[in-house]
Amino acid sequence: MAATTPNMAAARATDGNAASSARPAAGLLLALVGACTYAAFAQGATSQPNEARLQVVLIALGLVAGGLWSVRGRLTIAARRPALIGLGLLIAFAAWSGISMVWSVAPDSSWAELNRWLAYALICLLGLAVGSSVDNAVERLASLWLLASMVVVVYAISTKLLPGLQIGPIDLNQEAVFSRLNAPMGYWNALGLWCVFGIPIAITVAIDTSRTAAWRMCGIVCLTLLLLCLGLTYSRGGVIALVVVIVVMAALVPEALRVLGAVGLALLAAIPPLAFAFSSHALTTDGASLGSREGAGAVLLAVLLVSLAGLWWAARVLLELEPRMQWTAEHTRQAWRLIGVVVAALALVGLLAVAVSHRGLIGTIRHQVHDFSTVQHESVTNPNRLLSDNSGTRLAWWKEALGAWWSRPAGGWGAGSFPVVHLLFERPPAVQVAQPHDVLLQLLAETGLIGAALVVGAIVLLSRAAVRRLRHTPIGREHALIAALLTGVIGWIVHGFFDWDTDFPAVTLPVMLFLGVLAATPLERSRRGRFAGPAVIDLRGGALLLTSLLLCAMATSAILPSWAQTKALGALNDATNATSQAQLASAQADAELASRLDPLSVQPLFDAYVIADRRGRVANARHYLEEAVSRQPWDAYAWGLLATFALQHYNPRVALAAAERAASLDPLAPIYTLTASQAATELTPPNESATATGTPLPSLATGTTVTPTTAGAPTTAGAPTDTTGTLATSGTLATTGTPATSATPGTTVTPTPTGTTVSAPGAGPATTQ
Repeated sequence: MAATTPNMAAARATDGNAASSARPAAGLLLALVGACTYAAFAQGATSQPNEARLQVVLIALGLVAGGLWSVRGRLTIAARRPALIGLGLLIAFAAWSGISMVWSVAPDSSWAELNRWLAYALICLLGLAVGSSVDNAVERLASLWLLASMVVVVYAISTKLLPGLQIGPIDLNQEAVFSRLNAPMGYWNALGLWCVFGIPIAITVAIDTSRTAAWRMCGIVCLTLLLLCLGLTYSRGGVIALVVVIVVMAALVPEALRVLGAVGLALLAAIPPLAFAFSSHALTTDGASLGSREGAGAVLLAVLLVSLAGLWWAARVLLELEPRMQWTAEHTRQAWRLIGVVVAALALVGLLAVAVSHRGLIGTIRHQVHDFSTVQHESVTNPNRLLSDNSGTRLAWWKEALGAWWSRPAGGWGAGSFPVVHLLFERPPAVQVAQPHDVLLQLLAETGLIGAALVVGAIVLLSRAAVRRLRHTPIGREHALIAALLTGVIGWIVHGFFDWDTDFPAVTLPVMLFLGVLAATPLERSRRGRFAGPAVIDLRGGALLLTSLLLCAMATSAILPSWAQTKALGALNDATNATSQAQLASAQADAELASRLDPLSVQPLFDAYVIADRRGRVANARHYLEEAVSRQPWDAYAWGLLATFALQHYNPRVALAAAERAASLDPLAPIYTLTASQAATELTPPNESATATGTPLPSLATGTTVTPTTAGAPTTAGAPTDTTGTLATSGTLATTGTPATSATPGTTVTPTPTGTTVSAPGAGPATTQ
């Protein structure tokens, strides 16, 4: 006994040191989940300055992690080669997004994509560190995420139940415009996907026999609220992702029947409040009065409380009966046979009903295909859309993305460039959109085959590492929670085929965190703290310094665009409220500073143009517009502003050239065609006047008017005057995914950053609708 006591004491001391070392890593995990929750309440962190704040927080956590890593035993990273390669591919894609600024048609958006994907790679790296440093990282993450999910879901549902409640900064009157549930993210589909992330975890808690009855009943209540919130978003993509998640979850865990039973019980409790919410005029009508929504919300609250009370009673009864039931393998086989018979019978009844309908089986199939492929503008806030089978405008956007990728297959048009590119390929009915609502097609269009391969490769390798961990984890609580987090990742992948999830940090950051923790290899406690020796510590110090410098560079890259945007908006607001020339001059100086802080964006230049025009500084106003079209020669709005400005200041030749350029970049915008027509009219002298000609802008010397070049950028003042007043790139791209044919039959006109390329017959994209 005396001989073993010191060893036992040493073991207890080692365990105590390991637990003490794990606390900072556990705190880091809590901070990461908190950052994701902040993103949800910051309108998804899709716009500045919310996204910049989120990125700075993640970078600060990265600096903290670097400090913990430099201290012996506090934090480490252990993962197999596929996971490390996957992380490397994420970093490589971020770098590729930055490189694409060289040829991007929207370089400021490419800069934003660089910062966004660096944040995704960073949280994945931090997830690897947490997963390697905390033995129960998976359980901690699952518990924290279920809590975060419920915080968001309770807030979201409360906007239906208590729309008149306002306590300090908390204002639940979020549906004055749209009845469709979208708060706090501001986007219903993202909120639905957030629910999908939490549903597998709630299922796991509800069916875990090792937990107390109270915890399991809490799990089934959480599952009901998550399903209710998902239903109130009317998100068809979320429902599809949910079905896939439930099927995969049932396949990954041995308690498949328990999974289906928990989901069925929760659905039964969610159906009454959903039925009332869908049938209430006040809850499904856009712009309904606050009073009517308060009354309907009170009734919905009562229905929900009754449903939850019934659910709690039913769950308690079932849990009391559970130990008395002698469930055998034969019972399981019989249950599955019964489920198979019911599903087959329902499918047969549905098939027969379609066959005897007035369209018949083939006619119904053709009708469904026609509905899906036809562009239809339906109400997005009507719950009936859950049963709709049309794609809205998605099919047209997918064709535009395919056409854009086909025209530049290797490198794409630049990260984040789809808002500009889709105008080139769009056909009526015109719908302005920033993404094609398909992650893979967006990656292909914007970053080409190289960028798409990097992202797909990263997700596949990280998921492979997570699957391997699932396979090598014994059946039990940890196995079930790994399966729950992994199915959340699968739901995100499925949802990405219908939406723009990678542009929505609130739903992509969690996935990267899940993958990082799941792909990590947890270290044995005895292995922690083994790093010692001054040589290793010195090496770590140098690596920490380099890492800190890189993270500071990331922070600078994230802050500058946000600062510039804030500065530009402030300048415009100051100019609006200015009462003197001095105040206007100060506002113009602020706008100029904003344009220097973000040398890729044109918005500060637009603001400076507005201020200069108000001051009567014609030369300055023209300079800002020239700089704008020089920075972004593919921006139709910039060319349109220049055309309008030139027309107002009696230079129809420049106005015609700029308007034609704008029309070629956005063929469906009638304003540019109208401006070009007005400029052409002024250029055509009356028969009675042989001297009616365009007049150069008064701010410049004679013969120094703007000459739009084939690159889309104006020449500087003093250059030779354009004698034609037209652009070489005046061809239009008006069809979905297919460049419009030029004047010569059989040739296509494809805009490039350096001008117009005329290709041989058949060389252009072949996408058809």
